[in-house]
Parts: sequence; structure tokens; C-alpha cells
Amino acid sequence: MSVTHEDEAPPSSPIPLAARILLALAQELQARGDETAMATVPLSRLSKILGESASVLMREITLMSDAQIGAQCGPGWVSLRQDESRWLVLLTPAGRALLEEGAR
Repeated sequence: MSVTHEDEAPPSSPIPLAARILLALAQELQARGDETAMATVPLSRLSKILGESASVLMREITLMSDAQIGAQCGPGWVSLRQDESRWLVLLTPAGRALLEEGAR
């Protein structure tokens, strides 16, 4: 039996979180057969798939979106929108192009 201490960080994945988000979005949309331009995945579903909290994902998704932080705009790979109380994540055409480029 192993003992973990509160100050120990969990082992990190060798794949950056942004890449994991993009891949999870693409896989989820493909599994649903919903690869239309406006297809979204609920943030709660993405959180469950990746094993990360929604707040961690929101911070990373903000950096991956086209949001301007300081003088720098993000790459626009994903978009985040709210539908009533539900947060939805959209894989944008730029994100799809990035995934296709990486698959080559």
C-alpha cells in the first residue's frame, strides 16, 4: 500500500494538456458521429474523459481559444460557450486543421 502526501503533485502526463484536450474532443465527436462544424462537447464530459477538473480545463481552453491575454491572442483551436448553466467546448476549424496536420 502506498501513501501519498498532500504536497506531492500527481504524476503528469507526458502529453501536454492542450494536445489531450484536442484529441479528446476529436475522439468524442467521432464516437458520436457528430463531426459537424458546430458540434460541441460538454465541459463536464471532457473533464470526466481527461480526469481533470473543470477549472483546470477552463484555464487551458482559454489559452487555446482566440481570447486575448495581454497583447497576445490565442491560436483559436477551440471555443467555449455557455448554454444556460452548461459550458460547451467546440473544436474550431483551426483546431481540426491542427489535428489533421499532426496526423500526417
